[in-house]
Amino acid sequence: MNQRIAIIGAGPAGLAAADEALRQGMKAILFEKGQVGEGIRCAEGFFDPFRSLAPPEAAVRFKVQSLYFRAEKEYEFSAEGLRLWIIDRAKWQQHWAETLKQRGVEIREHQFISRRNYARLREEFDWVIDASGVPPVTSLVYGFRDYYLPHSLVTAQYVLSGDFSHLRDGIKVGFSPDYLGYFWIFPKTETKASAGIALLAEEYGHRDLNLLWTWLRREIAAAGLAEAGVIEKGGGLCPAKMLPRLVWGNVILAGDAAGLTSPLHGGGIDMALLSGREAAGTIARGEVQDYRERLEKIFKPRLELERELVRLWAGSSFGELERVLAGVHNLLQGKGIGPLLPLSRDLLQKAYLFFRFWRGLQKGFARG
Repeated sequence: MNQRIAIIGAGPAGLAAADEALRQGMKAILFEKGQVGEGIRCAEGFFDPFRSLAPPEAAVRFKVQSLYFRAEKEYEFSAEGLRLWIIDRAKWQQHWAETLKQRGVEIREHQFISRRNYARLREEFDWVIDASGVPPVTSLVYGFRDYYLPHSLVTAQYVLSGDFSHLRDGIKVGFSPDYLGYFWIFPKTETKASAGIALLAEEYGHRDLNLLWTWLRREIAAAGLAEAGVIEKGGGLCPAKMLPRLVWGNVILAGDAAGLTSPLHGGGIDMALLSGREAAGTIARGEVQDYRERLEKIFKPRLELERELVRLWAGSSFGELERVLAGVHNLLQGKGIGPLLPLSRDLLQKAYLFFRFWRGLQKGFARG
């Protein structure tokens, strides 16, 4: 197969596209604006809800065994059945990139693709896979950059130094009556963790982005981490609605550039990997016109459930959220449906949906 493919961005989507292109016998050149693994703004959770990905080959910090949800009280949910790891994403990407180089993929670091050289790249290659993140260079050329912000979770994050030994093999997710979103603590080691906050997309309710960092500092203090040292500060957008159009001439969008992260939690490594793989695969099969439809089929079962869960979450009070967490936690502990009986019909529906979602995470969502 003689097709030449340019891939913009050496993140998960770009690396997956290069890997699949190589497997299909196509010539792929990967362009990275800096060095592979630089500039990562991520809590570094590698989550495989479809059970369709190989576990990360390198740089695994730990397999998550417990997930602590906090509303008014804190509840420990066993994550043993979840395919969820905390990774060192920079080292993971660097390891993968090095493996691809050894197998024949050319990776050009410090090669920034801008509006200025975008047209030339399109002329030199048969296909371009734009996995350059948000906003992708294609959006700057075609004028759809403004699509991303309203459809994205907006995040702020610190990497902190402190004592996180109490969260060994666990991660924490908290909720607040002050904002529609969640707070997280994901340990990297016993002395380092990412602590961040994510506000849901605009369609689920009002959000005041000016208070994002204020709320994050408040949550960090409430978690007893006010004295923790700040190692890094970051954040950004997690685009959670697939763009109506993913193919622009001979350019295909993948990963974040395609609007592919979870509307519930903003994680997107799994969808980046699957979309990057699918982008290269559709080129090899001559089926680029079916690319978006294929992604919809793959992701629809999970995303429909996640969106319904987010809508119910957005329509719940903080007290209702607490009661749902308590009821489902007791049910998962094998205490029967008794704890759920005092709930109203509306709350029972929400509890059932959360229970169904959690079971889906444990068993794996069926792919379309």
